[in-house]
Amino acid sequence: MIRILIFSITCFLLLSGCKSKNNDQEMKNDVSNYFMSIKKGDTAETKKLFSENGQDNSGIVPANIFFIKSNYKRIKPDSIIKSMKIEDSYIISPNIKSKKIEFVLNAETDSLKIVKPLIMTFEFPVPYKKNSMTLWIQNMFEWRDNKTDIKRYKN
Repeated sequence: MIRILIFSITCFLLLSGCKSKNNDQEMKNDVSNYFMSIKKGDTAETKKLFSENGQDNSGIVPANIFFIKSNYKRIKPDSIIKSMKIEDSYIISPNIKSKKIEFVLNAETDSLKIVKPLIMTFEFPVPYKKNSMTLWIQNMFEWRDNKTDIKRYKN
């Protein structure tokens, strides 16, 4: 009887671990698909990735798409998606869990660190739900206005 109980608990733990790894891969695929759809100019496909997150994204998603599309060469999504790491996070309180993929991009020639880095955070609910990610972009305007020319900061 104890052997059956131990066997069933072990099977449950193994199956739940496989599901988690599969969800992590789905999250990475969503982020990759986001950048690929922007590169192709497919706005409808890009908006679809946010369609189930329960928020009104009528202005945020198109603004983010425009920003990333106009700065695509500086952001270099093809290279940053290779180093994606999924971290545990939470929304508002530790009881509402989420997972996130975060990219921190420094200005290319800003050796003095005058310009704050661009921080792009993709959040996913736990348990994972398809087409429900949220994207937060911090320091968008400072980073956009800095065209990697440090001379403009000198008097």
